[in-house]
Amino acid sequence: MSTPIAMVVPLLLASLAAQHPIPQAPSFRMPMPAELPLATESRDGEVLARGDDYKARFRADGVTVTARTGRDGAPASLHLRTAGATIDGNSLELPRGEFALAEARCERGGPAFAERYDLTDHDLEQSFVFTTLATRGELAIDVAVDTTLAVRPDRDGRSFQLGDDRAGFRFDRAVAIDARGARCELDLGWHGSGYRLVVPAAFVTAATLPLVVDPVLTPNVTVSTLPIENSDLVWNPTAQRFLAVFDWVFSANDRDIQAVAFDAVGTVLSTCVIDDTVINARNPSIAYDAGQDRLLVVYEFGSPATVFGQLLVGNGTATIGPRFEIAGPATGAIEASDPDVGGNDVPGGNVQHFMVAWTHRFPSGSGVVGRAVGGNGTLGPMQTLSVGGEYAPSISQSRRGSDHWLVVVADQFSPSDTDVRVFVVNAATLLSTLDAWLDASSANVRHPEVSPPIFDASGGTSYAVAGHIVAASADVWVRMVTVGIGGLSLASQQNLTQLETSIPALLAAQQLWPRVATDGRVFAIAYQEVLAGASTLDTYAALMQPLGGSLRLVEGRIPLRTTAVDERGGGVACDPMRSLFAAGSIVRSATANGLDVTTFVPTRPTLRATGCGGLTATASGQSLPGSTMTFALDGNTFGGFLGGSPSLPIPLSGCTCTLGAGPQLLATSPFTLVVPASASVVGAVVSVQGFDFGIGSCLQSFRLTDTFDVQVR
Repeated sequence: MSTPIAMVVPLLLASLAAQHPIPQAPSFRMPMPAELPLATESRDGEVLARGDDYKARFRADGVTVTARTGRDGAPASLHLRTAGATIDGNSLELPRGEFALAEARCERGGPAFAERYDLTDHDLEQSFVFTTLATRGELAIDVAVDTTLAVRPDRDGRSFQLGDDRAGFRFDRAVAIDARGARCELDLGWHGSGYRLVVPAAFVTAATLPLVVDPVLTPNVTVSTLPIENSDLVWNPTAQRFLAVFDWVFSANDRDIQAVAFDAVGTVLSTCVIDDTVINARNPSIAYDAGQDRLLVVYEFGSPATVFGQLLVGNGTATIGPRFEIAGPATGAIEASDPDVGGNDVPGGNVQHFMVAWTHRFPSGSGVVGRAVGGNGTLGPMQTLSVGGEYAPSISQSRRGSDHWLVVVADQFSPSDTDVRVFVVNAATLLSTLDAWLDASSANVRHPEVSPPIFDASGGTSYAVAGHIVAASADVWVRMVTVGIGGLSLASQQNLTQLETSIPALLAAQQLWPRVATDGRVFAIAYQEVLAGASTLDTYAALMQPLGGSLRLVEGRIPLRTTAVDERGGGVACDPMRSLFAAGSIVRSATANGLDVTTFVPTRPTLRATGCGGLTATASGQSLPGSTMTFALDGNTFGGFLGGSPSLPIPLSGCTCTLGAGPQLLATSPFTLVVPASASVVGAVVSVQGFDFGIGSCLQSFRLTDTFDVQVR
């Protein structure tokens, strides 16, 4: 019978293809900061600007400009200060005070002239604007330049360069322009500690005011890639959008934080700069609080490391207030690092704030400390969760107004043995009410991550905790934690790699850096894999379902991104309403770098109640083109499966079972459904129903199972 089935199934699927097929959710790349428009901001008495390849800071003491040099590049920066100005040999009073920002122009005035910078994506146009002149004659302006970059004057005397061909700055195109449009090109040469602009007396005498003296400063950058690090994802159920945060390397000691909002099909809806100062900002985490419709991004800032927070409006389009310090030297820590944040998906309940936890370096060691952060940035008291070498906390998202968060931490028993510990933290007090060791073996379990909860009928909340075991062939380690009325219960440890495959080459691979999310029914575990002897990482996912007090593998090794370039962990989040997961991959190659996001849905079939007599069956595999699904009757029974188009339940004489499929094919158990590797079958729906012989009321000889409705995605 196998030959007819192999022939019938592809024809059946092709004939059932929907008129409007459901497309596969795409992979798409987040826009990088250098691809975004010019960003400007006034903050704390200074103006900040970011273009494609530069950042500028305008303060009362002058202008600091930094060129992007990338991961390995030493900082390339300079400080500009108007040092003096004369007309016909007489000194002019210089502009003082703070700069004011108006769209893409940064300016400050003075009694004699104004100092102005017009900003574009690519350069800064420096201008000195004279609206009045008490006398006429030769006009000279001296600009002091404080920099460690080497000076390279051009032979024409009208331009010069600071730095080298890889990264630096070019000064050129200096010109004087009057109100009539008359122009005079100016020499622009280096004079020891800066440059001088000289407008000839004849031009000044004949000029119609205002007179503008105007050189151009252009960052000279040849770094082609923007290394991205440390990303995180969250789902906002109110605005129906995903949000990604990540840091990108501006130079060897300067990283910035960026947020991007996007919908389920990858349309970028908004971007928001979290931190683009010249101080190192890195390792962001993001959470959403539905009660106040706000987001909180936490990240490490500066050295010694300090944990900062930045509130955003719920849809991620704008920041709320200035960034604020959550923990650091000012709070008694030698340094504070590895921050994570938990929020709440549903308004109400006991969760009216975010929870932030971090690695707190005490004078005598390290531990994990947490505190509440309100929607207006108010800080609750710090609560010590653990001490004695524990670090790198991961916090669950809260749901349905639950009264706790789950926090997992790494505990370094020795340099080659890291264990995993879990804490149940009261949402109102942030005090730990329960704790347990998830791993206290001699294995080295690193980078533990905890998911949001799945709720069961008894009111318990179950979480999946994943990490990877550092060994010759690193494997992903998974364990389920359930918080119930009776306290804390732990399922047995499971090796995801061994559950997914028995192929020796795959068992010898390394699976690393798992991230976990849930749609309320299954847990999705996204991870990176590198095969033995290979040099690049690929991104995969597995779906696991709580069943009988443990986790059952539903789908394994779902390929999310498997290209020839290197991919690193990039966070995972889920839209529970549509069971739509989004997993990020930080892609690195010689010519490109960015955060790519792949969306995917569990390919579980829909189950219709058509069976009777207690006969059940299981389905496994994926309903994707080119994949297979396997159906098997449960128990020791003799029977098989019917397959065909979905049909209205057809009653059978003498029993409560109904036919829910075709039938257009017949197969023994187990039955393998081969999905053709063709886009033409996407959207097709096939129904599969199991049966057995020799028992049951249907025609006094058989039973039927419920019907699986399988849609090709």
